[in-house]
Amino acid sequence: MKVAVLLVLVLLAMRVTSWALQWILLRHPRVGGKGAIVAGNLAAFGLFSVLVWRTLAPGEPMDTDALLFGLVVFGLCATADVFWTPLRRKA
Repeated sequence: MKVAVLLVLVLLAMRVTSWALQWILLRHPRVGGKGAIVAGNLAAFGLFSVLVWRTLAPGEPMDTDALLFGLVVFGLCATADVFWTPLRRKA
């Protein structure tokens, strides 16, 4: 049960981070909707990667499984955001 709760919290944090970065990017007049989606999810994946790297013990190799997990999650999030995002403005 604890693992499931932690997984849901990590996924929620990843999702909120990508949406927050997209919201920031959408405030820039030159960034379009899909550009913000891609850039927001790439930036969130970058932050996730840095977090994984910073939590390594000295001499520990990079956790490629965690990076693959993040890549899959942010890829799915970007795909979902193309079809629906709470940030989409009604025209």
